[in-house]
Amino acid sequence: MLQCSISEDFGFKWVNAEGRIDGLTSPQIHSSLSELVEKGERVVVVNMERVGYVSSAGLRVFLIVQKQLKKVEGEVVLYGLSPQVAAVFQTAGLLGFFTTLSTREEIAARAAAHLAQTPEASTRIGNIDFKKVGRNVENGAYLSIGSQKPLACCGYSVEDVAEIDPRALRFGLGLACLGDDWGEYKGLFGEAIVIEHSLFFYPALKRSAVDFMIFSEQQRGVGYRFLHGSGFTGQFKYLISFEAVEGLVLLSELIEGIFELVGGRHLGVVLLAESKGLWGMNLKKVPIVENRPQNGKGIFDPGNFPEWMEFPIEPSAFNHIVVAAGVAAKDIASAGALMGADLPEEGGFHMHAAVFAKGPLSRKPESLELELKRVTGELEVFRVQHMLGQSGFAGGVAGIVEIEG
Repeated sequence: MLQCSISEDFGFKWVNAEGRIDGLTSPQIHSSLSELVEKGERVVVVNMERVGYVSSAGLRVFLIVQKQLKKVEGEVVLYGLSPQVAAVFQTAGLLGFFTTLSTREEIAARAAAHLAQTPEASTRIGNIDFKKVGRNVENGAYLSIGSQKPLACCGYSVEDVAEIDPRALRFGLGLACLGDDWGEYKGLFGEAIVIEHSLFFYPALKRSAVDFMIFSEQQRGVGYRFLHGSGFTGQFKYLISFEAVEGLVLLSELIEGIFELVGGRHLGVVLLAESKGLWGMNLKKVPIVENRPQNGKGIFDPGNFPEWMEFPIEPSAFNHIVVAAGVAAKDIASAGALMGADLPEEGGFHMHAAVFAKGPLSRKPESLELELKRVTGELEVFRVQHMLGQSGFAGGVAGIVEIEG
């Protein structure tokens, strides 16, 4: 049998194991390790002093978690391996894949090295601790696509479609799809997000799935079809990490904190975070003329809203990786002619989120662009949604483009 407990010492979380780690008990230690990873721990020490046997099933658990953490510059540290357990790791060729420590002095030295790699400077704004890296880059440019006016009355037609060259849109959001023939793609529009020029969209169908096109510099003749949307180009002027002091970081509070932290009037915002409850909504039908409600009222009319909008009454996507992109103005008054028509009346930001598989993330600000490439290129994506301000996160990283205008 196996007993596991979690403690903290030297600034690290410990999983204290006692007993056998085999095919029967390995799910137990896997659960303990996964719990800490999901809470944001990146270095986890496993106390193996009282473990007398590890089978290949146990080795597999350690290897899985180690591979997860290595991708985000973390690791599993094995402490107090007995000679017979160390021999199992050695025989499997895995001993060199882990940091193995045997004394408290070695743990103390490892903790000191870990702290030396962690930037100490941080700024607390409300319930959020921020770390910021600035870059000397030019301001980015804003792009407004199509119009939202036909949305409420379900009035879009082929004349309203805007074809966007992927090279012209680094990040964006809107109602979009892929295709060449209106008759084929008109029923496929849905909530969309553009991440590093790649398009992900969730067709407004009953049984839907995310479709996407990963951008390549070599691709030619591929255009993204938008009914409406917005986006921006340019380099990140600020890279930010954020973490809740207590509880969750709410999206609305995060946007307010970012403006206080970096200033500016118009921002392009890209988030990469671990969800602790995503509040979102998406269309069930495409708002083209052929689909107009028979009662003559708009799709947001209370009588039509349930038929047209997927609007869950509870948050979702707990512990999933979320990539979000959108635009924000310091306040509605400052949005002005630049982006005022693209922002909701009740708030100064508009963001869409793509929900990817569960997993750990690096929370180092400077790792954002590499992490975006890894997540969008390697992980399964489940949904794209309009993201609401009460969405919560444990923490994450953000890239900020200051928009000219």
